[in-house]
Amino acid sequence: MDRHSLSHDAAADDLPAYVLGALDAEDCQAMAAHLAACPLCQQERQRLEATLGALATLAPPVSPPPDLRNRLLAQVTAKADGFGTMPPESWVTVAPPLARTRPSRWTRFALVAAAALIVGLGVWLAVLARDLAGVRADLAELRAQHALTQAALMGDARAIPLVAEG
Repeated sequence: MDRHSLSHDAAADDLPAYVLGALDAEDCQAMAAHLAACPLCQQERQRLEATLGALATLAPPVSPPPDLRNRLLAQVTAKADGFGTMPPESWVTVAPPLARTRPSRWTRFALVAAAALIVGLGVWLAVLARDLAGVRADLAELRAQHALTQAALMGDARAIPLVAEG
């Protein structure tokens, strides 16, 4: 795909990276060209920039420990001199690689059972949702009938004469 002419969908996918400054030069130029012609992406860019600016204000300011500068300068000076305060082995601890093993028969059985349970619960949920929709439709119909019956009774009650004939 020619990166100099982005589709709208591709530009929408790359827009957050563009706002964060994470695109390479070629992608950045393609995004800038798309933004010049697309008002939707321009609005989204403004929204993302506002959100990014708001994120910076959410974290409370934290002061570094008072001795941090001195410790950092001491380590940099020691490393520049070739004499570190810590031996190089302690800088990085590498964990031994884990041996890949096949899951046991019971583990596979438990995974299959869990998957079957999840599928069963999903089907049950779909059936309940369908039944709930039917119950709601029946309830709406009964409410409408109730309102009509109540209106008819109220109309008849007003039409009954209170004077006895005869």
